[in-house]
Amino acid sequence: MKRTLEDIYEMKDFYGVGEVKWNAIKHLRPIEFQQLYDTNVTKSPRIIGNHVYHGILLEIHEDNLCSNCKWCKYENG
Repeated sequence: MKRTLEDIYEMKDFYGVGEVKWNAIKHLRPIEFQQLYDTNVTKSPRIIGNHVYHGILLEIHEDNLCSNCKWCKYENG
């Protein structure tokens, strides 16, 4: 069974994310969310803003559910 972002954080919304936007991303697994908004790409995430994206990604990183994300790269030099 795949875990969703909603399952992991047990909340309906993140600060700055409206219900429609949250419904558009909550079905994704954390790694899919990270890949959908790859920070190596210069463009900003389309569904949500950079600030909200990085806030969610930081929680994914702290839960060790990411794959070579922005914070992984920073910590590994």
